[in-house]
Amino acid sequence: MNFAAVYHRSTPDMCYSPDGNEIVINIRTDRDVDAVYLVHEDPFIHELNRKSEWYGRRERMSLSRELRYQVIYTLKVRPEYKRLMYYFELEADGRTYCLVRVAQSVRHNRAAEVGGRHGVVPDHARPFLPPP
Repeated sequence: MNFAAVYHRSTPDMCYSPDGNEIVINIRTDRDVDAVYLVHEDPFIHELNRKSEWYGRRERMSLSRELRYQVIYTLKVRPEYKRLMYYFELEADGRTYCLVRVAQSVRHNRAAEVGGRHGVVPDHARPFLPPP
C-alpha cells in the first residue's frame, strides 16, 4: 500500500457541512486500496455512559471520484449532537490499516483513546496503526 498517497485533513475541501446538520468526509487514496471505512461517533457519548473506551460506528465509504493516480472516497454522516470523532480503516493487500489524526489541543490536555489503545499520535509521526 502506498501510504504517501493517503490524504485527509479537516479542511473545507475534505471535511465540510453543506447544511449545518450533515458532515461530508472525503479521503484520497492510491488505487491499490480495496475499501475504506469511517469509524465515527460522538466523542463524549461513552463518557456519559461511564464506559472507559471510545468506540464508533463503522461505515463503508463510497467511491466518489477516480483520478488518474488516486481515488476519492466519501461518506455523509449526521451527528446527533453536532460533534464528531472519527478515524479511517483502509483495507489493502489483505490487511487493514487505521489512519488516526489527533487534534493539537488533545495532545496537551489528555491522552487520546482509540480502540482501547492509549497515547497520542502526533500528526507527523506514525499515522498508521494496527486496527483495534
